[in-house]
Amino acid sequence: MQELIRRIGDDERRHMAWGTFTRRRHIAADESNWKVVTDTMEELLPHALTQIQWALDTMPEVPPEIDPTALMTYAGDRATRRLGAIESAVGADVAGIDLDYSPEKLEDVFGDEDSAALAAVR
Repeated sequence: MQELIRRIGDDERRHMAWGTFTRRRHIAADESNWKVVTDTMEELLPHALTQIQWALDTMPEVPPEIDPTALMTYAGDRATRRLGAIESAVGADVAGIDLDYSPEKLEDVFGDEDSAALAAVR
């Protein structure tokens, strides 16, 4: 089961890297797209946080190893770091974005951080 979850996490990070890359490419092509990204994040972030809170609220009992504050901090940290990667495309050359593997590397860092955190609690 743990191997299955690890593979799902790997696949999810691959999708996130692709989305980050795609947004970077659109922003490099037209800087006005950065405003679209920030406006959309401002619109959707409260809904994402509400979903996390809903999940915690509907659990019969929150397991002691789940710290709601740490969970929100974790989600916010990932969003902030991905947005930073996307914002770095403002003023960049589209051709340079095509050769930039930083979104994939960022997701690899996230995977390594998750693995280290899980190893620490085992």
